[in-house]
Amino acid sequence: MFNAGYYWEAHEELDKLLKVSDPENLVGRFLKGLFKLAAAGLKVRENSIHGVRRHAASSGEVFADVAAEIDSDRFCGLKLTMLQFAADRAAQLTYKQLDTDGQPVRVFPFLLRPEPLPLA
Repeated sequence: MFNAGYYWEAHEELDKLLKVSDPENLVGRFLKGLFKLAAAGLKVRENSIHGVRRHAASSGEVFADVAAEIDSDRFCGLKLTMLQFAADRAAQLTYKQLDTDGQPVRVFPFLLRPEPLPLA
């Protein structure tokens, strides 16, 4: 959903996952980072640059905290440094006003692509 520009839908599904996870554990915090990144995409579509910057910056901080806690660059198949960079970049970009007629539009120049774990 996120990669196709369905930020509201991604945000809603992540919210459901957040409600059944422990916000204090690693998975809960990771989901919170994704939730905030989806919220930033939603704010781009709403033409709220302040909202984009606030949610994207907060998302990057969450991913940095998760990376520091696990002392690794990967979690759930995603590179945390890439997520931090993407969130920070999303907070800095200038976005054109969108007139999408409610259609999904991808607004970020990155995709969330989990990579499989290497075989042992």
